[in-house]
Amino acid sequence: MATAELLEKFRENLTPEELRIADMRRDGLKWDAVAEHFREAPEAIRKRFSRAIDRVAAEFGLARAAEE
Repeated sequence: MATAELLEKFRENLTPEELRIADMRRDGLKWDAVAEHFREAPEAIRKRFSRAIDRVAAEFGLARAAEE
């Protein structure tokens, strides 16, 4: 599977909110700015997104490099 295809499949498995966070980060927004948009603490947003990445990676049978 090509990288672009894998990324698209990965994005399809994010919730709309998680996808919005991903897009905001891709656009260069810092966690503080993303958190302000959602009216939550930056650490809460960062952790929620981290868990989303872990969840989708597990669905694909992938593991983060730090866990290997």
